[in-house]
Amino acid sequence: MKERDKFDPAVRSRQCLEAFRDGAPIVPRNFYFVRIPALTGNPDPEACYWAETDREHSPEGPKPYDAIRMSGRVEGRFIYRTVISRHLLPYVHARPATIVLPIIVQQGAVELLTAEVLLRRGYPEFAKWMNIAETVWHNYRTGKIALTIYERLDYYHNLSSQNLDEPHLVLYQVSADCSTAAYVDRTEYPGFVVDHKMYGGVFRSSAEAHYITAILNSDVAHRVLHSNRGATLSEELARPWKWQEADVPAFNPAHDMHLRIADVAIEIRAKSLELMKSSKFPDYSRRNGRQRTFIRRNLPSELKEVEQLVTDLLGSSMSKHDCRDRQ
Repeated sequence: MKERDKFDPAVRSRQCLEAFRDGAPIVPRNFYFVRIPALTGNPDPEACYWAETDREHSPEGPKPYDAIRMSGRVEGRFIYRTVISRHLLPYVHARPATIVLPIIVQQGAVELLTAEVLLRRGYPEFAKWMNIAETVWHNYRTGKIALTIYERLDYYHNLSSQNLDEPHLVLYQVSADCSTAAYVDRTEYPGFVVDHKMYGGVFRSSAEAHYITAILNSDVAHRVLHSNRGATLSEELARPWKWQEADVPAFNPAHDMHLRIADVAIEIRAKSLELMKSSKFPDYSRRNGRQRTFIRRNLPSELKEVEQLVTDLLGSSMSKHDCRDRQ
């Protein structure tokens, strides 16, 4: 075994805590969320495609940007994927939305390109697209918004800090009553970008990613990680790094319980994907409660098993948490 592959609980635990980051604010939606009729799979980076604003996402844009309609040809290398919050379910997600972004990815690193740079580097089609977006943004922004369109897109470096080459991604979001996490396989969706209102964490193996997904989806972890002690909702509910307080064990590939949690999570994901193909699966709306309920009703034994496994795993953390609450 190579030295760098040895399991070091302290190092791995720190890596788990630091794995998640806020997603990027891909806004205004009408600039970036698109329909590409000719696209049937992953895009060919050397091809050009006709793209137009995806009207499904138009109402989500703030005024006056919600009325903007973009259309034109786009080089394939600027086509990416993402999932919006209402399409995220426990363990699974809906088919990703298609987006166009002014970024180039080299060895995982993200570089933002202005319209001028796009043109200079030989991408005239998307340069035209971004030139229009730049003009609209500049004309419509208020005096309080001093950011350029690129500074807004990469706010707090939440786009440029994403490593899009890492294959094992976990998407995570929270609400007052539940946590939701899903595994994303970037070998299936290359160039998958994490959108805002979600956290994204990359992990070194599929097993570790599924282990983390199972923990974040559990009721017991939600109670430990998101207990409110006077903090605001945004401060208290949106912090995967509170794992330190919950004593969530770093994934150990030699630990039988860790592997079993990962295996059950993989099974739940596979069965959930099949359920999503069913004609009885509820249509997506602005809320995903019906989809969550459908999956829960059809996978009761699997979800009960993983909940018990995570409860056993976090038993000591729960005991300490309950003691503090009683004080």
